[in-house]
Amino acid sequence: MSRHSATVPNWMSWSGLVYYGETLGFVLAWIAGFVALSYTASPTPATPEVNQVASVGNSAVTVDRQ
Repeated sequence: MSRHSATVPNWMSWSGLVYYGETLGFVLAWIAGFVALSYTASPTPATPEVNQVASVGNSAVTVDRQ
């Protein structure tokens, strides 16, 4: 009498997991690339002056240039 082994779906086999892993990684890399390009294409925010007063809690912090 022969034993029947459990059949594994093709996508769960080693080659299937490698294929889908590479495909998912490729798609995620493209998405990350588009996000990075959108961040670099956006205008940079205005930088504050060095001697600008920053309010932290109830106290004010100033930067003195020497």
